[in-house]
Amino acid sequence: IHVDMLIFGWMMQLAMGVAAWIVPRFSVEPRYGRVRLAWLAFGLLNTGVLVAAGAYWFGNSTLNLIGHVCLLLAGLSFAIFIFPRIKPMAEIADS
Repeated sequence: IHVDMLIFGWMMQLAMGVAAWIVPRFSVEPRYGRVRLAWLAFGLLNTGVLVAAGAYWFGNSTLNLIGHVCLLLAGLSFAIFIFPRIKPMAEIADS
């Protein structure tokens, strides 16, 4: 439980938050892109951590699978959110 909560509950949220802040923003509105996907990733990540922790606590492998699927969907949602903001290095240097 501790490792799951530390890696996914804390480190992933830290990495996703830093990535959302540090990746270049768009010059026109909406500056951060589709923010609803980031909020969806946040919700899925926290839900997945809580469900997976509960699965370890109660010894239920089905809940464990559901929790980790939520974590996977959170990662995919965040990747879809952040990908349009990633630009080639030459494009950043020209602007």
